[in-house]
Amino acid sequence: MDLNVKSYRKISDFRLQQAWREAVQSNPSASMFCTREWCVPWAETVGGETEPFVLVAESSDGVEGVWPLCISRDDGVRWVKFMGSDRVKGDHLDFVCDPKRRDVVGRAFLKFVQENCNDYDGLLLDGVACDSPTQRLLGDWALQNRYREVNREIQTLPYIQLPDSFDAYLSTLSHKRRSAVRRSRRKLAESGAEIQLNWGKNSLYQVLNEFCSLHAMRWNAVGLESNFSSLPMRSFLTTFCTRAADEDWFRAYTLKVGGRTEGVLLAFHFNQTASFYQIGRDPDSDVLNAGMVLMTASIEQAIAESMTRYDFLRGDEPYKFRLAKSQSTQATVMVGFRRPATTVIAKEQLSQRMKHLAQRMLGDERWLKLKDRLRNQPKPDGAHVSSSKGAGA
Repeated sequence: MDLNVKSYRKISDFRLQQAWREAVQSNPSASMFCTREWCVPWAETVGGETEPFVLVAESSDGVEGVWPLCISRDDGVRWVKFMGSDRVKGDHLDFVCDPKRRDVVGRAFLKFVQENCNDYDGLLLDGVACDSPTQRLLGDWALQNRYREVNREIQTLPYIQLPDSFDAYLSTLSHKRRSAVRRSRRKLAESGAEIQLNWGKNSLYQVLNEFCSLHAMRWNAVGLESNFSSLPMRSFLTTFCTRAADEDWFRAYTLKVGGRTEGVLLAFHFNQTASFYQIGRDPDSDVLNAGMVLMTASIEQAIAESMTRYDFLRGDEPYKFRLAKSQSTQATVMVGFRRPATTVIAKEQLSQRMKHLAQRMLGDERWLKLKDRLRNQPKPDGAHVSSSKGAGA
């Protein structure tokens, strides 16, 4: 069955909107970060001068898949990227199609990219799962066409495969961690503080304002600026959360102490997955383990709503592994077909060879210590913002 691929340069196109929604609805494993609800607010706020380049594959049976892309110019290189990736860092990015048709649809998309490569210099695709058929397809395609290709920025994504009850989840934790969770939740109840669950749009703007204020407070306390201090980032957050609330994806957990908000955790429920997005909290709060209390409330609610997975998204911060036992990995895939892109990729390959040489010279133990020291330099938190750091539990 032949596939016809068309590119859309205007995300407001009604035909694109219909095709995009149809592709997402027919794919139960689609990532929230590949939906138009995520990508369109990004393009309208923080996308800057990027040009939409959304590919739609159709057959005689209808829409077969969507690939939400954009063209970005970085230091003279015209890159094709996932839409909604830069600055806000979407995860689990892929073709939006029936998994059984991934190879067929993917090859049609890549053929279109190849036939139109005078419009750009290469692919720079963040958030592609390391063990996915898509990464293998991209690698094989690059090899067959003698394109320069490299994977960089391997990222860890901790997650929980959720059981049927919160008690069953707690039983998966160590005795020490389980006791800490129960003690913190008990102390919270004894103090008269509470966690309120907010969804829908009734109190959305108030919750987001409180979140942004607390996020800024947390990072100003260590001399850094919040990622949500800029108007475009706040505009993106508000617009996306509004659309997510319309779709019943939005969940906000507010820590109230004597009527005062001391913490806000944002999460999203989509396709049976609850995704921890961000947390803002008062660094001077007297609530014991405030971050962990909010996170376990979010996990408990995800179980109550029959979610099957709780995803902490990118970042291997220790606090995530106190609550999660599983992990997946993803990478940025770079493929160059024109000189500006191939030059950047050649430099990346050289950098990786130098790192491997340094690791052999230092030994694994000293190399890991060096990486930890560099990674632990203070920076603003924010899974899916400009940094992958979270606020900590």
